[in-house]
Amino acid sequence: MKISTVILGAALFILGPLAAFGQTAGVGVPSTAPSGPASVPAAPALIRDNVIVKDNVIRVGDLFTNAGPNADKVIAYAPNPGRKAIYDVQWLARAAQIYGVHWRPMSMRDRVIVERASRVISRSEIEDYLLSSLIGAGADPDLKLEVSNSALKLYIPQEDAPSVAVEDLNFDPMNNRFSAFVSAPAGDPSAPRVRVVGRMVRVADIPVLNRSLRPGDIIRKDDISWIQVETNRLQRNVLTDAGGLIGMAARRGIRARLPVRGTDVRRPVLVPKGSLVTMILHMHSMTLTAKGRALEAGSLGDAIRVANTHSNTIIDATVSASGTVSVTITPAPTIALR
Repeated sequence: MKISTVILGAALFILGPLAAFGQTAGVGVPSTAPSGPASVPAAPALIRDNVIVKDNVIRVGDLFTNAGPNADKVIAYAPNPGRKAIYDVQWLARAAQIYGVHWRPMSMRDRVIVERASRVISRSEIEDYLLSSLIGAGADPDLKLEVSNSALKLYIPQEDAPSVAVEDLNFDPMNNRFSAFVSAPAGDPSAPRVRVVGRMVRVADIPVLNRSLRPGDIIRKDDISWIQVETNRLQRNVLTDAGGLIGMAARRGIRARLPVRGTDVRRPVLVPKGSLVTMILHMHSMTLTAKGRALEAGSLGDAIRVANTHSNTIIDATVSASGTVSVTITPAPTIALR
């Protein structure tokens, strides 16, 4: 939060009550002082180090305990919602003298920090108001709002209902960029205005991994998360369907939360290169089997070359299961299986 600092020099003691309470670092102050002699409370007063006020004014009793009969006297305007005011030891000493508060500073570093009770209107809430105004100005409702002010937020008094005014909106439909001023609460002419700039972009939901994978790791359904990406930044080979990921294996290491390309994954290898496999040939009512060695790695449905371990005959086969291949029918299939 921004902090307004109350600075009071030696002139405060010369100019009197109006000087003491007429200037609060940019915050207006009522000039009301108590009439007649001030009574001093029996018990010594203490300062309150940190104060949160709900009203738009600060009273003597907000700053001091045991403030006496003048506790309800207005001493200054409260800071704007979301801001703080710091009252230093000289300011407090003069205030105690004027309003009859029996207080003496313990050190020159004594101070009171006053904050206005407020509620925050978040960036997402402000974006909703902006989007509504932009759609009214002709923006495509299917586009996503992107605001440049990353720390955008507004403060309103705690008792006010949240509302945001969007003013001086300037929208360029050619490049979908905009600028505007926002303030809260809506309808309050004294509310600070904040300039906002941004653009409208078309986005797509794409699947990503919620954990990093090593080569060969199988992608499961619960490994999938979704993110939104600008469509004009998507590469052509980025996978946009979760069905293209689930059940696949990482061809190389894949980092979490990044778009996955088609070349990053492959079907799981069921037959590693050089592994022993069972060759199966279904022929009419007869099934023949033999042992072979895979000369290539293969996934389900891949055609690979296999060498018969008995005859060293090389044949073409199709991967049908883990460690199993189906032999391609040839005019003389039994020869290959011998």
